[in-house]
Amino acid sequence: MATWRVARTNDSSGVASALRPSTGYREDMIRRGAIPRDFVAENRKLVKQKQRELQKKKEEDEERAKAQLERDNFKIKKFTKSRRGGSSSSSSVGDLASEAPSTHSRMSRSSHRSALDDRLTKARVPTQAELRQREDDLKEMTQHLRNKNVDYISTNAWHVIQQTPKRLDPSPAEVRDSEARRHRNFGEVPGYIRARKAAWAKEEGDRRANLPDPDCPPGMVLMPDDERVATLATLRETLEQTRRQLQALPLRIETLSQIRRKTAIDSKMQEIEDAIVVFDKPKVFMLPPTTLSA
Repeated sequence: MATWRVARTNDSSGVASALRPSTGYREDMIRRGAIPRDFVAENRKLVKQKQRELQKKKEEDEERAKAQLERDNFKIKKFTKSRRGGSSSSSSVGDLASEAPSTHSRMSRSSHRSALDDRLTKARVPTQAELRQREDDLKEMTQHLRNKNVDYISTNAWHVIQQTPKRLDPSPAEVRDSEARRHRNFGEVPGYIRARKAAWAKEEGDRRANLPDPDCPPGMVLMPDDERVATLATLRETLEQTRRQLQALPLRIETLSQIRRKTAIDSKMQEIEDAIVVFDKPKVFMLPPTTLSA
């Protein structure tokens, strides 16, 4: 396919260009005889190269870890051999010391052997109980140092003040005396105190009843509730009568008198309904009686 395209690139006629137009930049390069880059192959090659580098790095890390592990094992074996050699040398030294007749040489060699054993023996790991005991001792020492400058006199005095006083049980003689002093009305409120409380309650009720209402406009008074209820009942009865008068009118209202009567009944019903809305409220304010009489 590429050979055919390269072979036809020498045809420079306009008809050939019109019949076989260019499809893009890569098509123009092929017509000019150039080979375009294969980016897919290049990217695949870069990916494989990156994979080889990562694999090589992984193998190097594994080799380093293996070498480090071998060095650590060698140190442990070396330390074990040194301990074994030390014990054998100490035993040989002990044999020589037992064969020597001198007491001074035996003591010196035994001390040397104990010192060598101490150097080659690891320190004992403390148990959990010993660790907890050390922690408790440290806390106790810290608390002791913290309480070194405490005023124990003031602390004890404040502790005694805060305690609840103890109540002593009365003696039999005190019980008999207290029972002898009791009368038959012991523990009851006296009658004069009850009467005084009732009088005070009545005065407080009268005072609250005579207090001016905070919602009352200036120059007006609160209508008594019974009067308001009676007025509301009268208004509802009047509204029912007016409604019956409206129902008594003919269906066709043609004359002037009928129109006037219907208009008057409608206006009266509207006034009564507005008054019912006002008197249906819990509080109704009105002018004082003196102002109404004047």
